Amino acid sequence: FAARLGWLHKSGGLKRASADLLLGCVALALDGRYDAALGKLSYNKAPDVTPELLATVFGPSPEWSAFCFGSHRLFEMGLLRVDSSADFEHSALKRPIRATRRLAAFLHGEDTVVTDLREVLHLENPKGANAEPIQQPAIQRMVDSLSSKDHTASPLLLHFRGPADSGKLATAHQLCAQIDRPLLSFNFRRLPADSGATLRSIQCEVALLNAAVLISDWDLLGESQRGHAELILEQLMEVSNLVIMVSAEPFRLSRESFPAIEILFEQMSSAEREAIWTATLNGSASGNSEINIQRLSGMYRLGADQIKGVVKRAKQQSQLSGNMLTEAELLAGCREASSQTLGEVAVRVKTRHGWDFLVLPEEQTQQLRELCNHMKYRVRVYEDW
Repeated sequence: FAARLGWLHKSGGLKRASADLLLGCVALALDGRYDAALGKLSYNKAPDVTPELLATVFGPSPEWSAFCFGSHRLFEMGLLRVDSSADFEHSALKRPIRATRRLAAFLHGEDTVVTDLREVLHLENPKGANAEPIQQPAIQRMVDSLSSKDHTASPLLLHFRGPADSGKLATAHQLCAQIDRPLLSFNFRRLPADSGATLRSIQCEVALLNAAVLISDWDLLGESQRGHAELILEQLMEVSNLVIMVSAEPFRLSRESFPAIEILFEQMSSAEREAIWTATLNGSASGNSEINIQRLSGMYRLGADQIKGVVKRAKQQSQLSGNMLTEAELLAGCREASSQTLGEVAVRVKTRHGWDFLVLPEEQTQQLRELCNHMKYRVRVYEDW
């Protein structure tokens, strides 16, 4: 609790006097034993924290006035609210100041995003999460360099650009794990048209969790949306000093306002994919000569997250059936993962026959076998050789 109150003190820009006032406001939300004591001090014997009661306890001061009657950031963030119901209209001094449920939940240790925001904001990994090492040495050196810097100063805007399977998301996770920060994924396209209140709530979540922000749909925004989106990006960078944008294609930002550091990612090699397969299977393939990891990594150009998903589903299937994990299960998962958009352009036909059923002249049969061998041995030819 003390650490969270200290972080709130820092992120809310509170002076010591304001922090004391905040503690008075959240006392009820933290411990019901304060009810009786506050009731004795309250004008109507109700256990309410009011400006009048805070002045009695801490004394009136400029900080007290600004906290109770000004537009303090904690009120703007939706963490404190003034009860403006009819019962308290007669005097601003007697209107209770209440901690919202979100503030109480945060102080009690809850680190999940509020339900109302989960369409727009998703917790990718909590603070302190362990991420697997990046397989690309150059990218790992970049992560090490970034994680050694002080991210409490000026905001840092990173642009990870490269193919879908090049490890951009895994790198974002690894970077945040190394600097002990949660990562919140922000979806621009799901932000409501009237986004003022929603954006304030999002800023509140980012500030409370001290999270880095991940944006993966910027390059999908239309030109007419970019101006408004840049204003939102600026507001996000007010509460998070680490924003990571990921895309396959380059896009333009107002460079003066957003001096993004662009980092290029290349498609993973077969050897890098093989290392991820090996680490993800983690011994599950041992003793099973049927599973050829080199063949899996060469046939399907999956990203790290896709490989992990394929292995996870295959392990679940083998556990349910009580059988050993097979390459057939892994291959089926690979086909599913690599052809999720195939239905837009083609119809998948399940193979029921082998070469022995094919009736063709020898020359044409040999050409077809060469086509298959081209796919089968492309890694050996284009990468190993």
